[in-house]
Amino acid sequence: MPEAAPTDSLRFLTDARARATALALLDAFVAHEDGALPDPRTTGALAALDRMLDRLPAPERGRMRWLLWAIDRAPWLSLWRGLGWWRPFDRLDLARRRLMLERWRGSRLATLRAAAGALKSVAMLAYYSRPAAWDLAGYDGPWLGRVAVEVAPVPRDLDAAGPLPTELPGTRRADPLA
Repeated sequence: MPEAAPTDSLRFLTDARARATALALLDAFVAHEDGALPDPRTTGALAALDRMLDRLPAPERGRMRWLLWAIDRAPWLSLWRGLGWWRPFDRLDLARRRLMLERWRGSRLATLRAAAGALKSVAMLAYYSRPAAWDLAGYDGPWLGRVAVEVAPVPRDLDAAGPLPTELPGTRRADPLA
């Protein structure tokens, strides 16, 4: 299925390889194959991921570009370990993509563990920021402007001098030494 957002509106994932790798990451991290979760390609998660990455400070944007490049070429770079996957990350089957990410997450190298954590974090934030995933997570959407929220009153007049009280009138603080 095609991604819901047009690729010409993307600002960070402008390269076709980076887009393909990002979609493959979303696909690998979101367990949607049983139909319980919406496919990331149909939710606009790629556009959300693009917006998140584009808003990073310049040094972090550069690191994320490098990380997408590295994960795309990691199957090639892993040949020395005898895995033999001669395809870019997005062309691996789902099981091999998940296996590769699990190996990064469990690596003895802190850099690979950090990279796997960063990739999973941004992928999950992008996916679950989309309204299509809200119902399944039990989230009914933002409350701001939609639901009246009662605010507790301030225990005294704000114009009164001195610090605010640390306890409400008519209550006593428990003395831990008593």
